[in-house]
Amino acid sequence: MDYEIEFKMIEIKDISKIQKGERVKDSALGTETTQISNITDEYCKLVMNQVGLLMDLEHQIKYIGCIDRIGNFEFSIAHDTIEYVVIFQQDTYEWNTQLTIKIGYAQSRNGLPVLSMKEKLDDYDYFLERIKLSIKNVVIRDWYKCVWISDMQSLMLSREVYAEIYMAENELRAFISKVMIEHFGIDWNDRPEFYKLNASIKENSANIRRNVPSFDNIDINLYTVTLETLMETVKADIYSDTLPEASEIQRTIKEKVFATTHLDKMQSALAYLKNRYVKKYNIWEKYFLPLVSEPEIWEKSITSFIENRNHVAHNKLLDYAAKVIMLDDTRNFRRHIQEAVTKFDKEIVSEEVEETIQAIIDQREYERESLLEIIESETGVKIRNKSEIVNISNFPHRLVC
Repeated sequence: MDYEIEFKMIEIKDISKIQKGERVKDSALGTETTQISNITDEYCKLVMNQVGLLMDLEHQIKYIGCIDRIGNFEFSIAHDTIEYVVIFQQDTYEWNTQLTIKIGYAQSRNGLPVLSMKEKLDDYDYFLERIKLSIKNVVIRDWYKCVWISDMQSLMLSREVYAEIYMAENELRAFISKVMIEHFGIDWNDRPEFYKLNASIKENSANIRRNVPSFDNIDINLYTVTLETLMETVKADIYSDTLPEASEIQRTIKEKVFATTHLDKMQSALAYLKNRYVKKYNIWEKYFLPLVSEPEIWEKSITSFIENRNHVAHNKLLDYAAKVIMLDDTRNFRRHIQEAVTKFDKEIVSEEVEETIQAIIDQREYERESLLEIIESETGVKIRNKSEIVNISNFPHRLVC
């Protein structure tokens, strides 16, 4: 059968928990030897008894027996209409002992076959999560290492979280691209200050085009770099394009260039040259910070977002509580991005948008004037605007009824 959960315990700390030694006397030789017997089944029963004490929901645990092979101990756990199977599989090697724990849904209930216990569930199986974590917490104190092999629950949770992370990351990259293009032009990534970004683009772009040839003719520069590199770029300083013209500085530069014959001196010369450029401004402070309403919350949100993204992308485990937190964090971060984009769009308006706004204003003014004309025509009363009223107040002799 296919199991939902599988993890492995490696090297037990106290071998007496799974083995028992007895002194046996050989009547023929008159000597005593130690006879080792395996008591792993008793250890597994003890574990499941402790698990039962940790479970606060109604359930029934039953030991099925050692089946299929030696060292394969099976239990069943019944809860509501669902029955689970728990396997403790012992494997002893030359250098260590391992206990593999597998948890899944039973293929039969009360001796009768069922199509799928899993299909009876309408939502996330909290009880299954409780089983796996309870077993893990009980046995982990007895073993040196716990290795998680597979977890279908974690996979399902990761899919849900990563879908939200995917949207947030694309929105963040699009926002950064929009701001950078506005202030640095369409080839903004070519600036010398962005050398790390350019190196990443050159290193990864060929692989991306090769992996997805359907999109090899679009600009993928922004998608070839990590979020860490991208954020480092937008927080970079921009320097003057030319060095100062002072004669003493030019002479010092010439001396360093001509005197550079070794690698260490070359690094020194390059550092000197770099320090001669004058810092003009910081990109983040000048262009991005004014768009962010709560800078401290933004910094915390993006740090949390990158950590969550890397966690899910690198196939780390999730439980339901972690999923809820990550989804909330990601959705809050998306709101911060959307607020910044909205503020940018209000400040930086395209010609087409300006023309559309003006057309709406003109239409509303035309409708207002038309309505006033109708009212004046039907009532015979002249409707005056504010400036006309002020003029009449200043010069009452001009009043015409």
